[in-house]
Amino acid sequence: MMPLKSDDDNNKLTVKDFTDILFDPFNPVDYASIGTGPGGKLFLSANKARKLIEKLKLINKQKRQAATDFKRGQAEVNVGEPQGQKLVNKSQNKYSKLVKEEKEIKKELEGYQPDLFDGE
Repeated sequence: MMPLKSDDDNNKLTVKDFTDILFDPFNPVDYASIGTGPGGKLFLSANKARKLIEKLKLINKQKRQAATDFKRGQAEVNVGEPQGQKLVNKSQNKYSKLVKEEKEIKKELEGYQPDLFDGE
């Protein structure tokens, strides 16, 4: 017959208890935080996703401004204003940079699954 454990035995922390605080192998969020394991890059913290979505909103606003600047630059070129071409070039470069940035953010958000983070 096996001896009964006392309450003192149940209250002691083991090494496994301590390591589970740092990394719980049964928690997918822990895997996501280190970027490995099952679903590694598929999980993205809700906070980081929120920041990326805000960044996308800002990029869209900046893209609209760059498009407006491009049209204004074209209008200036059409009436012979010398600074019009500079504005056209600057807005084209800005728009291209923003499109590239937007693609990178969308790629990062690809695996975001908000339903996993409802508790946050």
